[in-house]
Amino acid sequence: MKEKKEKGALLRRLGVRSRPRQLKPRGSHCRRYVTDHNRTVRILRVSEDVVPVGQFKAQATKWLARASETGQPLVITQNGRPAAVMLSPAEHDRLTEHERFLDSVSDGLADAKAGRLHTTDEVRRRLGPPRKRGR
Repeated sequence: MKEKKEKGALLRRLGVRSRPRQLKPRGSHCRRYVTDHNRTVRILRVSEDVVPVGQFKAQATKWLARASETGQPLVITQNGRPAAVMLSPAEHDRLTEHERFLDSVSDGLADAKAGRLHTTDEVRRRLGPPRKRGR
């Protein structure tokens, strides 16, 4: 629990929002959108983004194309309950990169707290003289 609080405090200092900010739609025809760390995504709509496994199997090509085009997740249900979430490869990569970044920041904070720090001069000595770029 303490680790989560520290991670949250760090993210706030870095200006990263832990909860997406709501944007107001401009008219009744607009759907709701949220901003998610410098990108806008559409909120999950049950009528469009949730599909039973039987319907998914019957129209798999359609659903795969939709995931690639929109980048929106698709919830696949079995017996009326969520069984899986399908993401586009790009969205999966974005999420895993984001998680790795947060883990790296958390590890760096833990190293700093434990005193595992090096000065710039120490790092430069260890790396050796800078290489010259040839053209």
